[in-house]
Amino acid sequence: MDRWNKKNVLVWTNLLRALIVLPLVFFYKDLALVYIATFGVAMMTQFFVPAETPIIPLLVKKELLLSANALFGMGIYASIFLAYALSGPILLIFGKTNIFIFLTVLFLIAGIFAA
Repeated sequence: MDRWNKKNVLVWTNLLRALIVLPLVFFYKDLALVYIATFGVAMMTQFFVPAETPIIPLLVKKELLLSANALFGMGIYASIFLAYALSGPILLIFGKTNIFIFLTVLFLIAGIFAA
């Protein structure tokens, strides 16, 4: 049995990741802070991922579980591929400040939807 409620883990890890990314809006030129924030987001993600995947069987009927898991996996790997491919052009177009604001807002929205 899990020690922590999965929903609470999803909510709090997203909110904490938003708080970790927020200072980068103002201090994105401080390399040490960028490294610390990256480490912090990675640490929160280590709690997020194990709470995220087991939720799928709770949301999907048993006969659709195989398809749901496959779709989830494809979505994860597609998002990673697109992030690597598009991160450079997106940073050039929108600028670092706007990207960090956008990431903070996305983490907040994810936390609200998880709640």
